[in-house]
Amino acid sequence: STLDRSSAASDVYKRQGTLSNGTFTGKWKADAEGRTFSISSMKTPDNLKGKDKEFISFLNGVKYYRGDSKTLQLAPEGATTCIQFAHP
Repeated sequence: STLDRSSAASDVYKRQGTLSNGTFTGKWKADAEGRTFSISSMKTPDNLKGKDKEFISFLNGVKYYRGDSKTLQLAPEGATTCIQFAHP
C-alpha cells in the first residue's frame, strides 16, 4: 500500500490498499486534538463481497483513532469495537 501526505496544513492523507478482488483508495483526515478520523473520496471495486465488503463498510463508519508509530486503532461512533493496523 502507499501513503502520501498532502501539502496542506491539515493532516490529510491519501491511502491505497489491497482487497481480495482489487484495490481501494481514499483520503483520510485525522485530528490529533479530538482524536477524530474521517474518510472521503473512497473508491472501491463495484463487486465487493464478504470480508472485503465488511472491511470497507467498517472503514466508512470510523470516527475515532488512537495509536503511535507502531499501531493504529480505528473505531466507529461509540467505540465499542476497533480495527487495528500494525507497522513492523
